[in-house]
Amino acid sequence: MNKWHYLLSTLPHDPIILEAGTHTGYHTQKIASTWPQGHIHAFEPVPEIYHELQKRIANFNNITTYNLALSNSNGIASCFISGGASTSCSSLLRPQKCLIERPDITFEKTISVPTTTLDSWAQYYSIKQIDFLWLDMQGMELSVLTHGKHIIATTKVIYTEINTTERYTHNTYAHEMHTFLTNNGFHLIHVYLTHISWGNALYSRI
Repeated sequence: MNKWHYLLSTLPHDPIILEAGTHTGYHTQKIASTWPQGHIHAFEPVPEIYHELQKRIANFNNITTYNLALSNSNGIASCFISGGASTSCSSLLRPQKCLIERPDITFEKTISVPTTTLDSWAQYYSIKQIDFLWLDMQGMELSVLTHGKHIIATTKVIYTEINTTERYTHNTYAHEMHTFLTNNGFHLIHVYLTHISWGNALYSRI
């Protein structure tokens, strides 16, 4: 199933969208163009990448960016920074099997980044609902969702990264995500496997 076709047929013409793990904004740009009357809240915690994100989306007036990491607590956390073949694999979780699966990706440094929970962020910015959540957080997805239950109750569709092995320490497993989301009123639409160990899943309550 083409996720874009499903999203276009399901979301309102002016959705409120949250994208976590935005990186340099490739998908952010496409989302903003697809729903010009919507609004996107884009999170990217790595400062250098965040600056690239801001450059890419400078001409869009329907995107708000945050140099923050969504997490299971408010404060400061260590972020393991990826390099080498990809700068898109940084995580608040320590790399494990991903070091074996992708030896061309390096994790040579950590930095401290500010963190917030989903519900704390929503309360601070007076965000009442999020129609669509796009989560690409290298294993932190379930930790974020379990600390965002007020917002989750307003959400129609979730597109989330999933893992079938411990690619990062204590990362979200696909079956754990499935149990949590089905218990919260969502049903699985489709799984998009990029690799035997990871991919993405599309869930909806519509």
